[in-house]
Amino acid sequence: WWRGVNRYSIAAPQHRIVGRYHSYDTATKAGQHNAYTALVVGEITTDYRLLIRDVWQDKMMVPYLADMVRDKAAAGNRDGKLEAVIIEDMSSGTGVVQTLQLGDDLLAEIVKPFKPANFGDKVQRAQQAALWCKRGCVLLPQPSYESPWLHEFEKQLFGFPDTEYKDMVDAFSQLCIYLEHLLAA
Repeated sequence: WWRGVNRYSIAAPQHRIVGRYHSYDTATKAGQHNAYTALVVGEITTDYRLLIRDVWQDKMMVPYLADMVRDKAAAGNRDGKLEAVIIEDMSSGTGVVQTLQLGDDLLAEIVKPFKPANFGDKVQRAQQAALWCKRGCVLLPQPSYESPWLHEFEKQLFGFPDTEYKDMVDAFSQLCIYLEHLLAA
């Protein structure tokens, strides 16, 4: 993913944030052997780098997904920089997208459904995201107590596709592909 590039450069002061993005890979069940719902929070800088600020995963039942997305969006928009909430438009994600788009709040306008099938399978999408990393365009925080998610995130990235869970990788790949198309427009 990060060949020959320092991936822990997020604290550098030259990074001015122009937009924040939440990317969700949702799951349908909360059982012990089911997949996770995962969120990757990324921020785009003036020099077109992607700073990964937070990664979260939990096993959730579908009825709670829309409320969780609303809560995370409210917290993530504390400074008005939340530009989009990208949600995988499959299975439980489709219902979440529809529910949030019916509201009259901020989310109705910034929820963006993402159809993963349009961009190949999980491995192909991860390869697209890996290019961002290899080029030094994705930066992570220094490993610390402030980023307890970092170890599991890197474990999934570096072990992909042979890891038991791939939800963080899916949310991350989705974010990179969405931003790639947004920035190209």
